[in-house]
Amino acid sequence: MQTLWTSTLFRRVLFIIVIPIIVLQSVTVYIFYFRHWKSVTQYLQSSLIAEMKWLINGVESADSHPENMLRYAKNTFDIDAKLLKSYNNSTNNTDSDLKNFKIILEQNIARKVFAAYYSDSGHLISIIIGLHANSLPHTVLQVDFNYKRIESPTTYIFVLWVVGTALILLIVTLIFAKNQLRSILSLTDAAKRLSKGDRINNFIPSGAREIREAGLAFIEMKNSLEQQVKEKSELLTHIAHDMRTPLTRMKLQLALPVLDHKAMDMLNSNINEMDRLLLSYLNFARNNSNEKFRYINVKHIIQKIIQEFDYNEAVLNTIKIKLICSNINYTLHAKVMGNSEDHPYSLYARIYTLKGAITNILDNAIKFARNTVLISLKSYNDKIIVIISDNGPGIPSSMHKQVFNAFERNITNTINTGGFGLGLTIAKQAILIHQGSIKLGKSKQLGGLKIIIKLPRHQFT
Repeated sequence: MQTLWTSTLFRRVLFIIVIPIIVLQSVTVYIFYFRHWKSVTQYLQSSLIAEMKWLINGVESADSHPENMLRYAKNTFDIDAKLLKSYNNSTNNTDSDLKNFKIILEQNIARKVFAAYYSDSGHLISIIIGLHANSLPHTVLQVDFNYKRIESPTTYIFVLWVVGTALILLIVTLIFAKNQLRSILSLTDAAKRLSKGDRINNFIPSGAREIREAGLAFIEMKNSLEQQVKEKSELLTHIAHDMRTPLTRMKLQLALPVLDHKAMDMLNSNINEMDRLLLSYLNFARNNSNEKFRYINVKHIIQKIIQEFDYNEAVLNTIKIKLICSNINYTLHAKVMGNSEDHPYSLYARIYTLKGAITNILDNAIKFARNTVLISLKSYNDKIIVIISDNGPGIPSSMHKQVFNAFERNITNTINTGGFGLGLTIAKQAILIHQGSIKLGKSKQLGGLKIIIKLPRHQFT
């Protein structure tokens, strides 16, 4: 049963639509039969039987002129009756559809009903009744009347109307259902083609709102996958390109007849450069995808990052890092979230992923700043905003989007930082994992670059 009716979505929809319609129409016809049609039929038959009973009593009581009673019945009740001298009762001439009416008639008139049958192509019904009056020359009465006198002709019209409207509604419903299913099948076909590596350029979401949302989510997933494939391809290309330079230098140094201290220092420098290069690429490719989300204190994380930078003598002697914290429209809730008590700077995040993102951004700010880096931490009920500003040369607004592309470096062409162009790219990926946002601007206070990070504080779906 399950395999036959519910193996496909269309069959399930058909099953869900057809069964209620059949049940509804069956109940409607059943109730109509017992509440309306049967009552009307009984009323019609009772009325006819009363007229026939009056006619039979009148004919039997008439001494010499029963024709007057027959004529009156014809004009008043539209019953065509005539007297017969006898009737051959050896054959049963009763139609099956009239057997019940014959029994009811015999019970009500207390006379023998010899036959009840359709005549005149089914438009008339003839009833043969035996009389009790022995003084009459005729002992049998034949009564002919229209079939509509004992059954309602509108019954079949009603049933046909019910069935017809149900079929029309069913056809219209199936057309709409098939159109919706066509949208699902189109989405399925696009997903199959994407899984085979084909390019999906002509897919347009259609159908109901939920199906369109699924289609838009598919397009977003497709674009994300294509972007990831593109970034991985670029990653391999840049690895090959960036690794070639230190390897070439190392080959030249190893080709020297004697390796002095200077050559050994150069080899060590090239090895360290390759190690930093590979570590940067691995961080970009890995992105800490296996780390779990939990509630953390973002203020403590930023303070720890600043402390780590303060241990660097070059930073400590030249750059001043300042953290400013503020609570804006924050309401304290007396509850526990995750493993951390609710406080103004609680944040649902991957601690190492977020720490790496802020570290990369702060590292860039320190590289380009002249002497000051300012970190502003603002807490709201639903989000936390981190603003990192510096008094360096800044970045032109036309290049704000470009800096987040992988392997973009030295945008300002003023300082050679020796990076690989992946810091801000990794940071942006980490922020998007937390369903946050990151954008660049100009710091009015320091005059350099300002990076604004917005992160939702609580769990997201």
